[in-house]
Amino acid sequence: MYLKGLNLINIKSDCKIEIEQRVIHIKKDEYTISNLNKLIEPIFLSYDNKKIQIESPCYFNLDENLKKYLGFPNTTFDFSILCNTLMYCPTSEEKYINIDKECEFTIDKEDENSNSVYKIPIGIYSLDDLEEILNCNQNEHNNIKLGINENFINITTDYSYTMDDYLKNCLGMPLYDFISDSPSSKTGTEEPKFYTKSFLKNINGVIFTKTNEPDKIYKTEIKGNYSIDQLNSLLPSSIKLQNDNNFIELTSRNYFLIDENLKLSLGIDKDYLYKHVGDSEILDNNINKRLLEVHCNIIEKSVTSNNENIIEEELLFVDYYDPNKPFIKSNPIMYRKVNVRTIQIIKIHIIDQNGDIVNFDDDFIVYLNLIEEKTK
Repeated sequence: MYLKGLNLINIKSDCKIEIEQRVIHIKKDEYTISNLNKLIEPIFLSYDNKKIQIESPCYFNLDENLKKYLGFPNTTFDFSILCNTLMYCPTSEEKYINIDKECEFTIDKEDENSNSVYKIPIGIYSLDDLEEILNCNQNEHNNIKLGINENFINITTDYSYTMDDYLKNCLGMPLYDFISDSPSSKTGTEEPKFYTKSFLKNINGVIFTKTNEPDKIYKTEIKGNYSIDQLNSLLPSSIKLQNDNNFIELTSRNYFLIDENLKLSLGIDKDYLYKHVGDSEILDNNINKRLLEVHCNIIEKSVTSNNENIIEEELLFVDYYDPNKPFIKSNPIMYRKVNVRTIQIIKIHIIDQNGDIVNFDDDFIVYLNLIEEKTK
C-alpha cells in the first residue's frame, strides 16, 4: 500500500508567532503540520515540494527562531493579494482633474483677521469635488462655483482666492488670481488636461505596515480617487499596487494589515490570503521523520491507562511509518479506557500529513486487543 507519511517539523527551542494583537507561544517539540495549524489558527501551513507555504487572512509576524524552523531564515516576506475591484473609466461627459502633488490655496475673507490656507492632497477630483474643497467643505456657504465653458473651466467667486502655481495650471488658469470686492467670474486661458484614464474610485480606509523599529506600526490613511501611480506614492515603499487585467494586485515585502473599509473599497473579500513560500534547503534539514496518526471513534473522552489524563480526541496512537514493512504495530501496545457500556461499531481511520484520511486501494486489516476491566 502507498502512504505519503507525515513530515515532522522540528521546533528546536521555544518560539512565538504574533497574529494581529495576539501572541501564541510554541513549545520546543516535533510537530506535524496539522498540529501546528491547530495552534496558529487562522494561519494555515501547507507542504509542497519540500517547501512550507504560509497563508493567512490577517496580519502575522514570526519570531526569528520560528522563521528558521519553518524554512524562512533571513527572509523578507513577499505577501500578495489579487483584488476584485475593476478600474473606473470615466465617460466622455465626466470631467476629472488630476492632482499629482499636494497643492494649496488661500482665502482672504473680510470678516476675518488673517488669511486661511488650505491644502489639496494628491488625487483625482471631479469638478464637484474641487468645488466642495474650495468652499472648505461647507456646502451651505458655496461662495465659489466651478463650471465648464467650451471645455474651459469657469470660476465664479465673491472671495479673494490665491492659488499656488501648480493648482492654477491644473485648472487652466496660469495667469489668474481671484481678487474681488464683488462676485466675479473668470474663465481659464488654457484648456485643462481633464483626466480620462481608468483609476480607482472612492478608496477609503487605513493600511498598517511594520517599521524598522521593533513593536511599531506605520499607519497610512487613504481617502479619494487615485491612479495606480498616485496610490503607490502614498503607500509605504514596501507596498506595491499594479493593474492586472483591470483587477488590482497588491504585493508587499513586509507584513501589513488592511482595515475593513479599505478591503471593501479595493475589492478584497473576506477570504483573501497573505501568502509566502519558504526556503526548501533549510526546510529539508528540519523535516526528519514520517509518521501516521491512527484514530478510533470509541476512545474520545476516555483516559489513558498510565496517568489518567483525559483523551480529548480519537487519537489511538501515533506511529512512525517504515515503507519497508507491510504492517504498522504500536510498540509498546497502548490500552485506553472506553467509557461506554455498549459498543455497536468501531471505526478506525488513518490521517496523513495534510490531516486527510488515507484511502487505501486495497482492504486493510486492523487487530485490536479488547480487555475487560475487572471491577472491584
